[in-house]
Amino acid sequence: SDVNALKEFIINGENGVLFEKDNVPDLADKIDQLINSNSAKEIGINARKWVVEHRDWSKISQEMKRLYDKML
Repeated sequence: SDVNALKEFIINGENGVLFEKDNVPDLADKIDQLINSNSAKEIGINARKWVVEHRDWSKISQEMKRLYDKML
C-alpha cells in the first residue's frame, strides 16, 4: 500500500506498484493491470536489483558503523 514506510523505497511502476491504503478496489485494479501487462517481470527484476543494491547486509552494516562512529 502507499503507506510512508513503503513509499521510502518503492518507485511506483518501476520497482513496485503502490495502491491506496485500505482501498481494496484500487488493489484489485493494480493487480489486474499487472496481470494484463508485460510490466510485472520488469518490475520484479528492478525490485530485486534495488534490494541487492540497498539492503545487502554488508552495505547496511557499513552504514550502521558509519552512523555509530559519527555518534561517538
